Amino acid sequence: MRASLMLSRLRLSAALIAFVVVPLTFMIGAVGSVGLSVLERQAEARMREDIELIARALQFPLSRAIQRGEPYRMQEMLRSAFSFGRVYGVHVFGREGQLVAGAGAGARALPTREIEALALRGEEGSEYTRVDGEALYVYFLPLSDAGGRFAALLQITRHADDFRDTLALIRGGGAIGLGLLALLLSAVVIIGHRWAIGGPLRELSRSMEAVATGARSHRARPGGPAEIRELARGFNSMLESLARSEAEIARRRERQESLEADLRESRKLAAVGELAAGVAHELGTPLSVVDGRAQRALRRSDLAPPVREALESIRGEVQRMSRIVRELMNFARRSPLRPRRLEIRPLLEGVIERAQAMPEAAGARLALDDGGEGLTLHADPTRLEEALANLVQNALQASPGGEIRVGVAQHGAECVLRVDDDGPGIDPDAQERLFEPFFTSKPVGSGTGLGLAVVHGAVEAHGGRIRVGESPFGGARFEIILPAEGRAADVKEPEHE
Repeated sequence: MRASLMLSRLRLSAALIAFVVVPLTFMIGAVGSVGLSVLERQAEARMREDIELIARALQFPLSRAIQRGEPYRMQEMLRSAFSFGRVYGVHVFGREGQLVAGAGAGARALPTREIEALALRGEEGSEYTRVDGEALYVYFLPLSDAGGRFAALLQITRHADDFRDTLALIRGGGAIGLGLLALLLSAVVIIGHRWAIGGPLRELSRSMEAVATGARSHRARPGGPAEIRELARGFNSMLESLARSEAEIARRRERQESLEADLRESRKLAAVGELAAGVAHELGTPLSVVDGRAQRALRRSDLAPPVREALESIRGEVQRMSRIVRELMNFARRSPLRPRRLEIRPLLEGVIERAQAMPEAAGARLALDDGGEGLTLHADPTRLEEALANLVQNALQASPGGEIRVGVAQHGAECVLRVDDDGPGIDPDAQERLFEPFFTSKPVGSGTGLGLAVVHGAVEAHGGRIRVGESPFGGARFEIILPAEGRAADVKEPEHE
């Protein structure tokens, strides 16, 4: 736990140094220490061998000088030993341990028993000792006479500090080398981290910060070692997943809002329909009674002109109210469709023929465009004719005495029924509310606002849609778009039970 906390506070480069370079340096130091120990022993053995070689080089000449009794020759040979530069003192001791000849410092008197022991063994010997307060390395080699008997003992001394200095130099060099190696490894780790790891990680960190500040379209650029590239690709994949999820959530939310709006609209229309049906039912019978009595009163021949005019006005208003009642009944009607295959062009001709009998058609020019011969739909003829009649009547009211054109065309799998006028067009502010029940832009008393609502209900019942736009004649264009069935010659009449 404590190690994890400490690691969380370190930067990656410092963690690499602490957990890679330092342990590696210690391991190299441990291995180097073992190697240095071996090297120290080898160096010490080499220095001892140097002394032994000097002693053996002097052994035979000194033995001959002893045999011939030439002390001056012996002294000369002892001084020649200093030419090697590794000798502190060279001395020769007799059988009784007395100093026979010598050069340099470090002479020591040996006990007779030690001389005798060396002589009896006939071997050389060595030891570390102190002479006159100085630490020395002493090497002994027996000298023999002509008969091969022990005659004297050659002693060569060397400062023990020479050994220690050499060993200290080796240890110091190893420590310096180890320190330089640690620094080199640290530099390699830091530079390698910056180039291979730190740069790509900083780039990835900047990408994360950009996304965190709202740049959801930003994507990280994969770079660096395979693991960091894989991390960047994983980060981009996560962003893509989030984007898809957000888009799906937005789509579902939009769909839900649309369904809720449709549900509210359906409930509103249902409530309005029930109200309209009730009002139409309650007004239908009284209006019929008023119209019948006014008609009977007009049959009298003794009516004064003002009374006759009043009765005719009553009948006119009653007929207008009856038309409103019929529109209410049409809007409130929710009877199921009775679709069948029907040709569109004869249906449009019938709609124009009946529209020409409307009072609004006085002075207007109604025409059916060419095209659409043989085109059929699977639809309820009554509801579709009612919707088209309402659109034509709406056009006549919008363009009194103007030109009204009706047409049909097939676009792919869709059949488009259109009604054009050359009136003032539709106010953009009112366009969104065109198909709401009781909404009208006409003056009070000129319309109920139910005609387009009836059209909208009929078209939706057929699975179609309405498109409103600008007419080439300058007025408005209403298009009813329904699934096309085909041509009359290619479609068989469905069988009905």
